Amino acid sequence: MAEEGMNAGISAKVVETTEKPFIPPSSVSLTAELEPSAAGQVVNTVQAATRLFADLTPTEQESSTYYSQDYLDFYRNYIPAPGTTFKELPEYEAPKKELIINCETTGALPWESRLILIGVMDPNELKPQTLTFYQETEEATINEFVEWLNGTTYDTLVSYNVGFDYRFLYVLMQRYRLLCPIWPEMTLVDIMTQQKQVKQAFVPGYNKEGKLEEWATYLLGTQPYAEQAQVYKWLKEGNIDEIVNFNTDKIVKTYFLFTLGKLVAGTLQGPGQASTSSAVSEAVATGSQYPSAGTLDNEIQVQCSQCKQNQVMSKSAKVVNCFVCGAPIASPLL
Repeated sequence: MAEEGMNAGISAKVVETTEKPFIPPSSVSLTAELEPSAAGQVVNTVQAATRLFADLTPTEQESSTYYSQDYLDFYRNYIPAPGTTFKELPEYEAPKKELIINCETTGALPWESRLILIGVMDPNELKPQTLTFYQETEEATINEFVEWLNGTTYDTLVSYNVGFDYRFLYVLMQRYRLLCPIWPEMTLVDIMTQQKQVKQAFVPGYNKEGKLEEWATYLLGTQPYAEQAQVYKWLKEGNIDEIVNFNTDKIVKTYFLFTLGKLVAGTLQGPGQASTSSAVSEAVATGSQYPSAGTLDNEIQVQCSQCKQNQVMSKSAKVVNCFVCGAPIASPLL
């Protein structure tokens, strides 16, 4: 409704077109009401109740992005079409340095899976070919690979997510006590990292680190001395001897994993066997093992039923892992 004294105007623009005007169907009803304004003018109020029915069929579009026809015409007329063929890679030959590797396993964690095969390729050969290491058993496969690698000059490992292959094979070298000095010194090139950030320099990815007990069981055949929660029960009971046994068990297992690392790298002193009595004696001398029998009144001497190694254990301990082969030794006092 117009207010008194308000000026109003209407402008119109005529556009010539060949398009037919839209005419509502018969289902449209119009009603008009005449209302007098405050100035005595008559204002038409039109109310429309319209029901429209349409069958909309969208056109097919390969892309979710809309391109106008002008843009498509410009693109087709002025921008050349992309090539549909790829040029061959250049051939080259260089010293045997890099080695492309890919392992097939049944899972991610070594103690939950096994190695199936190892595939390698020398990218520096004029006509590179793949070489596959596969034997009936996991041990035979990794043995064959290590024996071959030790006779080569490769010092750089190339793979997609190289950290997985590198760590998995390293653990198998530990488990089967294999000498491979070049392996810990390998330069790593991660193609996954290259495709992500261009730089080829290896950036450590995520591999499940595993727990000490899982590694010890897998590599040494040992079992956990007790659950961690048991330590708090022993503390509440005042049973410090058992806590010492628990702690010593962890230290011994850590020592053997450390020794296995040296074994693979070939940096062990003496015969280089992680499971020899001399290695154990040296560890005892440095305080990494239980002291010799007879030095403490609360200790007894026991013998491992598997490797026949004599050693000592606390009288209060129920079980202890052999310092040589890792087999559990039950207390004879039980």
